[in-house]
Amino acid sequence: MLLKNPSLTLYAFQLCSSLGNTQEADAQSLWPRLGEALGLANWSPQSPWVAAECASDTPYQCLPMQSFTHGERNLAVMPLVLHDLYALDVTFTLPQNHLDSSELARLHPDFCLSRLQASVGQTLLFYAEPDSAPESWPTLAQACFQTLSGQASSAFVQGSGSLGGGQVFEYSDEQKQHWLIWFGTENTVSFIDADFNYHWLHWLASRHKLAFAWGESRVDNREARRRYADLEQQIAQLQQVAVTESGQLSALEQTVPAARTRQFRAWCKKHAILKKQIEKKRLAAQKAMVHDTPTRLLELTQRIRNLGDHAISLEINQENHARHVAEIETRAQGKLDFAQDFQKRARQRVQQLQADRRFLEPAVPLFEQTLRSIHSSVEINTLEHLHQMEADEYRRQEDLEMVVAFIASLLEATAISVKVDHALPHKLAEVFSIHVEHLPVYAAQLFGIATHLVVIGLPAALLTVFLLMLWQKHRDARPPSSKNAHE
Repeated sequence: MLLKNPSLTLYAFQLCSSLGNTQEADAQSLWPRLGEALGLANWSPQSPWVAAECASDTPYQCLPMQSFTHGERNLAVMPLVLHDLYALDVTFTLPQNHLDSSELARLHPDFCLSRLQASVGQTLLFYAEPDSAPESWPTLAQACFQTLSGQASSAFVQGSGSLGGGQVFEYSDEQKQHWLIWFGTENTVSFIDADFNYHWLHWLASRHKLAFAWGESRVDNREARRRYADLEQQIAQLQQVAVTESGQLSALEQTVPAARTRQFRAWCKKHAILKKQIEKKRLAAQKAMVHDTPTRLLELTQRIRNLGDHAISLEINQENHARHVAEIETRAQGKLDFAQDFQKRARQRVQQLQADRRFLEPAVPLFEQTLRSIHSSVEINTLEHLHQMEADEYRRQEDLEMVVAFIASLLEATAISVKVDHALPHKLAEVFSIHVEHLPVYAAQLFGIATHLVVIGLPAALLTVFLLMLWQKHRDARPPSSKNAHE
């Protein structure tokens, strides 16, 4: 079949900036990547967006068109700025105004335009005016698509519509590939003007931004749910530690032996060891959660914030998509059924994204409260540990005081006894019939010292310790205010 005025146009859209993430360098690479895809030796590497110093606050700019010769084809390239997107309008035409359908491959050599892969998405539009009506428009569109794309149409979602008295067919997939096959008539181009091109470009841009935002939201939603699951698992592990601890202590406390027995002392020792082990496990689990939770909670919060950004993008671009489609249908007196179907899916995706946010948003305050509770628990455990250390140090101090008092009293009483009663060793020797005079000098001296230590020093030391214990007991029994007053 003979096709008149055939052309193949690429509309490529690259994100130039996003909230909190400048992607200017990546966006500027779109121009040299187009030159590589086309394989033109005289292609300037200088980005037209930089050369023209595009104003970031200008929502719509058409930069000067550039013309090239690409083999037997004429090539026209127009850079554009659409809000936060850099866009390219790249069109292949042939010098002759007609082409047989069997020669369509001449219009797209090596599928070069398909290799660009712009970040937000791209649409390839094939336009032609058949010299006669085919037996089947879908069959003709499918043959043109397969020849121009080099892919089987069965792998794409297909749709149809009408514009300007001609037939339009759509082929799209989830990998940002979007094709339009438009069969027009001699009168089709009569309504195409600057306003129509404005709505056409913004329709395609909003369509790709909807698909792009939805794809990004799926990534954020998946990662947010993964972080949610990780945090839930940490809480479950913490709860499991608490349940295990409670069960171990309960099992041990049900086997308490009689008091003041050897078994009871062994039980008390085992109980103390088990409590220390449990406290150590609990503290380790709490420290692990305190260490890991803030990072995971921050990522979860960022993912939920991103979902909010995507929701806003979907809502805005859904409205833009509907408005521009309506303008195109009115101006071209047609009906883009596939665009209406896409609009319905966009509305469903907005609802799905809102549901995702409602599911995830309560997780943030929940985990924040959990983290605060764990911090409080760790602080309480730390204070209890400090108090226990203070109590242990206090007991050690008391024991040291007892030892010092015992030794001091023992030595002091012995020294006094030696000075006051020199005959005490002889008296004791007479009682036990010990002949001290027959003992060696050093043995006699040791006997005398031992006599004073045992008879006088030891009772005095024991009495001192007893009185000190009574004083400590009385001191510990006083109210805190009374202690402070005396101190």
